[in-house]
Amino acid sequence: MSHILLLEDHLGLSHIMLSYLHAAGHNTAAAHTVDQARDFLDGKLFDLVIVDRKLPDGDGLDVVKSLHRNQPAVPVLIVSSRVSAQDRVSGLRTGADDYLLKPFDTEEFHLRVQKLLNITKHVDAGHLQHGKVELQKQTGSVIIEGRTVHLRPKEFALLWFLARHKNALLTRKQIMNHLWPDTLQPMPATVDVYARRVRLALGSARKYLKTIKGYGYIWKPEEEVNSLAFVAPAQ
Repeated sequence: MSHILLLEDHLGLSHIMLSYLHAAGHNTAAAHTVDQARDFLDGKLFDLVIVDRKLPDGDGLDVVKSLHRNQPAVPVLIVSSRVSAQDRVSGLRTGADDYLLKPFDTEEFHLRVQKLLNITKHVDAGHLQHGKVELQKQTGSVIIEGRTVHLRPKEFALLWFLARHKNALLTRKQIMNHLWPDTLQPMPATVDVYARRVRLALGSARKYLKTIKGYGYIWKPEEEVNSLAFVAPAQ
């Protein structure tokens, strides 16, 4: 099941889109303002974010910009009535992956949603390779320069979550919601404990796992370690 955030202020259209996405088997949350979308994104990571441009408290591009900085692995579909080429280009340049004009055909909407979801589904296929670190989800193995490292299930889940969203700032709240989605969550400091255990196990590759004090963690591949540019998430 894919997790989608829909940002659309027109309640009638939002209801139609939500009904369609739910019928297609997607777990979809609805936001109607920029601030509501930020609240959702502060607590959870989504497989796809669908964004309208014209909103009561701003431009949907503000959400796209924040995602592009802090969660670059999350694909974005802009659905807007702004038809000019300049609007489409600005949306794509800001970080959106696709741009769909209103009014739209439901079949086209479905195809574009599925195309973007395939990005995250492909990543979840079971294998990630970043620099000297290789992750194999099916076996829970971490291979570093030919050496296999053994992690506990929660530790591997944390590492996979960070690696899947490489270069993205993941807050402790987002990590907790992912690791303990349906159970009573531990204290936020528990995330730090797991992160320390992962670092110890990674050895020389521990430099990939960056701590952003007061926020959370970033998995930064070797080739980009020396060019880390952190931008604090919007409040």
